[in-house]
Amino acid sequence: MDARIFGDAGKHLVIEECSVGREMSVHVVTDGISHVMLPIAQDHKRIGEGDTGLNTGGMGAYAPAPFATDALKDQISKEIILPVLDAFRKEGIDFRGILYIGLMWTKSGPSIIEFNVRGGDPETQVLLPLIETPLIDILQAVREQRLGEIKVKFKDSHIVTVVLAAGGYPGTPETGVPIEGLDLELPDTYVFHAGTAEKGNRVVTSGGRVLSVTAWAPSLEAARDLAYQRVAKIHFAGSQVRRDIAARLTLE
Repeated sequence: MDARIFGDAGKHLVIEECSVGREMSVHVVTDGISHVMLPIAQDHKRIGEGDTGLNTGGMGAYAPAPFATDALKDQISKEIILPVLDAFRKEGIDFRGILYIGLMWTKSGPSIIEFNVRGGDPETQVLLPLIETPLIDILQAVREQRLGEIKVKFKDSHIVTVVLAAGGYPGTPETGVPIEGLDLELPDTYVFHAGTAEKGNRVVTSGGRVLSVTAWAPSLEAARDLAYQRVAKIHFAGSQVRRDIAARLTLE
């Protein structure tokens, strides 16, 4: 607060109860009447392996989370999603779109961390490839308030995304650093650009979280291995990568 590293946002202090447990990302698509819960994803917020160091925007994610049983999803739906959507309607809020709910699963059940009316990042990179139903069909149904009339299908796959962050992140990131290996493609993988820019005929870093390497496979272990194989092909000075994405798969 003295250094004002967060600007005016650092003028005030908010004291909240600490929720201890496993964080999970719940995404709901709703047309205001019906809703569809997307596969539950697991984000990795801390910069360091073993969930150490400063918080970031997210250093990787995977879906579907193996600990997200049908019973757990039913509990989240009954205790959180349905009451929230019902409250929207009671207050005259015609909400149509994506509701992102950040939860901490504690010993006493789900504890709400935050709500966003957008997809999470990097969770979106693992959720969109899992949706088998054409996205445009889902969005059109949401717009026309007929989501309950379509069957949203998901692929029987597991997806992992690993973030490559710039040196200095989550503080002041190093920018303008050339990135090598983007042309070394690998089947069943994709590289999402975030903090990149073109400088002449080269791609360079231009932000904190530079790239997200996403891979999909029949099993979570295979998807994880494939993602790190693609990560190993990409190089830039000072890059930061967590090597434990999708390594902790239980609620304990």
